[in-house]
Order: sequence, then structure tokens, then C-alpha cells
Amino acid sequence: MLRKSAKSSAFSTIRIAASIFAWFWLWHIYNHYQPSFIGIYYNFRPEEGSDSECEPELFHGVDDILVALRTGASEAPAKLPVHFNTTLRCAPHFTIFSDMEEYIEGHHILNALDEVNPDIVASHPDFDYYHLRQERAELALLLSRPSAGR
Repeated sequence: MLRKSAKSSAFSTIRIAASIFAWFWLWHIYNHYQPSFIGIYYNFRPEEGSDSECEPELFHGVDDILVALRTGASEAPAKLPVHFNTTLRCAPHFTIFSDMEEYIEGHHILNALDEVNPDIVASHPDFDYYHLRQERAELALLLSRPSAGR
């Protein structure tokens, strides 16, 4: 009977030691190996409110990446400037697609629908809002030009 108790005591000691080791190991991993990356290839964590320029040595492989951003013409003027100052600031290669070609803060926004069959664009009801946006953009462009007679 004494022998069983010694086995049980040794097993309990091993379980306690294993539990302490596991807790220590988890604490060590959590405190020393937290992910500090932006994207997959980066090992860089910008400081809060940092206006520092991107340092190329911290962004290994970024020259091999093309960032493609898709947005809508109705939200692009409000949302894209934020991306220009944050997400796209350190991306040397990016392209932006929308449902209307325009320029925002000097960046060319491509019209993703410009190569759709014109017959489909003219006849399909899904393009009604697209036509309205195009008409309003043309009107705004006409109103923004100085008159030749004035």
C-alpha cells in the first residue's frame, strides 16, 4: 500500500512541475514573441502618432508586391486620403480601381467598368446608378471650368 502512495506522490509532483513549466513557457512566449508585423513580410511596428518615413530595410520584399485597392466613387474622396497617409504610404507599387475614373490627391483612380461591353452598360438595370454617377461627374466638371465668355 505504501508503494502505491509513493507512486501517486511522484506522479503528482511530475504533474505540478509540468504545469508550472507550461505556465512559464506560455508566459515567456506571450511576453517575448508577440507578433510585431504589418502584413506578411514586415517586422515593423510603428509608434502611435508616428509620422516617420518608411525605412526600406524594415520592409523586406515590399518591392515585389502590388497592392490593389477597390473602392466606389461615392466613398473614394472620403476614404482614400486616409489610405494614402497610412496603408499605401509604404507601398511603392499600388493601383486603385473604382466605378469612375478620377484623380484624388494626385493619384489616378482607374475605372474598373470601362471595358465592360457598352451594350450591357446601356441596357442592364444594374448600371443605373453608374449612369447617374457619370452624369453628375460630367456636370460637376462643366460647372468647375471657368466660362469662356466671362
